Amino acid sequence: MLLRDGAGASAAVAALGHPLLQAGILTGRAGADRIRARAGAATVIVWCGTGVAVVCALLVAVPAVPVVLTAVYLTGVAVSPVLPLVFSLAGSVRPDPGAAIAQVGAAGYAGLLAGPAVLGVLGGVLSLPVAIGGLVVVLGTVIALAGRRTA
Repeated sequence: MLLRDGAGASAAVAALGHPLLQAGILTGRAGADRIRARAGAATVIVWCGTGVAVVCALLVAVPAVPVVLTAVYLTGVAVSPVLPLVFSLAGSVRPDPGAAIAQVGAAGYAGLLAGPAVLGVLGGVLSLPVAIGGLVVVLGTVIALAGRRTA
């Protein structure tokens, strides 16, 4: 929908969105552990949140097909290390890592369930590209700020 309605892509081009996101996630995960070992988990989370916010702001500002396709890929790269790192950080919480891991899992499921409803409401009021881009910019900023807090 974002590529077709927001950027005016054909159905064939719009179908590239999901594979590009997955390729970005694969690329990001392939290098994330080496970067984490050098920079630390909190720093990587800050970089990832900032990257997602910047890329999605660009996606909203420039809704051209090549920009949106590139932004989808880069979003996958930037967001891919966040969840594994958050679970890892939760596992290091003392004295009860189990509770912290459960809270991370519950927050993830809450986002999974609430996300489509929130996007649907915002997409009906605004436009789908603005709703997705705006929400991701906000969430990317929250990730970056949370990562700074843990650093």
